Amino acid sequence: MKRNNRLTDAVRRIVWRQRRLVYAYNAVIGRRERGVIVMANKSQDEAGPSAELLDPKLLERLPPEVVEQIGTHMVTNDIRATARGLNYLKMFSPYARAVTETSPQLKRVQTRIHDLRSLSNDHHAAVVKEELPPVGSETYGAPRESEPVPAEDYVRAVGPNLKLRSSEEKSALVTKILAIPDGVARSETIRAMTPYFDDIAKDDRSRLIKDAINTFGDRGHPLTEDDFKAFGEEGYSINIEGRHEAADVIVESQARGDLTEEHQTDISDLKNSWPELKGLLAEREKIRRESISTRIGVSGPDAVAADVLNSNNDAWKAIQTSQLTRYFNEIDPDTRSGLIDHAITTFGQTGEPLESGGRSEAVDVIVEARAGGYLTEDHKESLNSFTRDSPELKEVLSERTKSNKKYMIDQASDAEISNLRKTFKEVENMDVPPLDAARFPAEHARMESLQRVSDSVAKSSAMLRNELRDANRDRSNRVR
Repeated sequence: MKRNNRLTDAVRRIVWRQRRLVYAYNAVIGRRERGVIVMANKSQDEAGPSAELLDPKLLERLPPEVVEQIGTHMVTNDIRATARGLNYLKMFSPYARAVTETSPQLKRVQTRIHDLRSLSNDHHAAVVKEELPPVGSETYGAPRESEPVPAEDYVRAVGPNLKLRSSEEKSALVTKILAIPDGVARSETIRAMTPYFDDIAKDDRSRLIKDAINTFGDRGHPLTEDDFKAFGEEGYSINIEGRHEAADVIVESQARGDLTEEHQTDISDLKNSWPELKGLLAEREKIRRESISTRIGVSGPDAVAADVLNSNNDAWKAIQTSQLTRYFNEIDPDTRSGLIDHAITTFGQTGEPLESGGRSEAVDVIVEARAGGYLTEDHKESLNSFTRDSPELKEVLSERTKSNKKYMIDQASDAEISNLRKTFKEVENMDVPPLDAARFPAEHARMESLQRVSDSVAKSSAMLRNELRDANRDRSNRVR
């Protein structure tokens, strides 16, 4: 029987050290994980040959706070499994049900899980339709808003909440990705899935990687006369659309350890038959290593933030800082203050359009810093000096702050979840004009909002897990 080691260790530190009681706690967890809980009023025949008859009254010899602790230990990184675990605990005995339903902490956890799962269910249904759009990213040089929303944006909208979806739903999403007929769109969408590979089954992950490898080595694209002139008699371009995205999937999967022996053999065969592919992989691996997410994973956010602050490229610095805002609480205060100060200065450069030079990203940094309470008095005074002199800047900052509040998850309170639900309903019911020049921009705006809702739900889920983890740690320390 699989046991919950964390729970066992916690119980052993409690004064109730009778072996029968420890057995009872483990039995609750073990039966829960196997999907079997046998009540005292059921016969062995009804329960099945592999089940053991448990006496629910064993649990009644524990004080309510210990039963509550059993419930909090059932909170894991998998919120769906957490909900099942708490339900199984309630099923174990009337006493366990009474404690679970009256404990303020467990009631709050169950309410939060219910609200998050309900919002996640509605969000998933709003984004994932019968099939993903068979289109890729915009035509080179064309404004993104002038093209249909690409399939990869749909994945980015549901990806953060895949932890809340069932294995069947996740597998169905992978199947829809692989059904995209356009190879370029499919490669872009698979690449968009790589940050969420941990949240899907190994077989589904393997299917996506296999498809990327096929695109990576594809020589079957139609060729034009210009292709032959540019690339010789063979006529195959190493820069064919979709190949770089597929290479990104391969190097990311290699770094994560997701490549199977079959994958590695296929890649090796391709590199041997087409040596230029080896150089392409090396190029994409270099780009991966230099990305801010990889650098944070290797060096930590504080070291990366210091490197960004020391950069001489103002636009790049603002863009990179906008990606560091989620780590502001882990960054040295002086470094963080310097990054915010630079963002305010960039924001105030009225000689540049807001869409260029990192100014739009600088606004995001300021809004996030204000929401997180990271603005110093000097920052506020500097910011006010710009907004006092420019009504346009004041309006831009006000609108971005107003928009940000719709998705704000600071404490993951009931009020914030309710506000997020309201925001989602507004997005879901957003009017999209008929097929004309205004339709595509409206669709992009809607998808961007759905992505932000998804990020907020994921943030709230993580905060719930951390909150219970910290509560368990504090309680365990008290009973050592």
